[in-house]
Amino acid sequence: MNENFESVEKLFKGLDQVDNTSDCDKNVASAKKAECDGNGKNISETYLKKTAVANNNTTTEAGFALDARQANPNVDGSLAKQISALNSGLKKYYTQTEVDNIIEKSKVKSIVIEFGGVTTNEGKAFFPKYTYWGYVGGKTTEIDNLIAQGHTILGGFICGGPHNDASMAGNGSDNIGVIVGSATYYNVPYSFYVFSQAYQTIRIKVCVLYI
Repeated sequence: MNENFESVEKLFKGLDQVDNTSDCDKNVASAKKAECDGNGKNISETYLKKTAVANNNTTTEAGFALDARQANPNVDGSLAKQISALNSGLKKYYTQTEVDNIIEKSKVKSIVIEFGGVTTNEGKAFFPKYTYWGYVGGKTTEIDNLIAQGHTILGGFICGGPHNDASMAGNGSDNIGVIVGSATYYNVPYSFYVFSQAYQTIRIKVCVLYI
């Protein structure tokens, strides 16, 4: 038992002789002292070096701290300003009125335009039966008005005719014309060439689609 006590006593004496003071507290070489501050602290272990501060958002190496300017949204090119710009372009929610307006604006709408013209006898028989021909169209004011109001014209198609005055009134007629050609305005047919059996007014209805 006495031998054990002697061993423990030697151990504690050995611990007392361990030097726990840092190099900054010792009288060490000047090169070593240069790494210490005035408070006896090791600079490299206690303070962050200026070269370890990154003022960018592209650094990929470990061990760098971010410059505080990157957190300022008023600094051009900073991470905070870029995030602010992204957030300003985001809309977190839509009101019911905004939803209704979006749906309404996206709905395809239509109007009907009636074009008219008179077939005249040119004394030519382009086809055996139809000896009269005429130009129908030229009225595009309604389309121009829609564009001026901010609408987009999707196109159009013939949705009525050709009719003469009798057929427009609901009466039967054998003298209805035949369309042999047309031109378009914003993808809407508007200018027609018509042959008919008689000298008469020909009317054509066109449906215009827009949003």
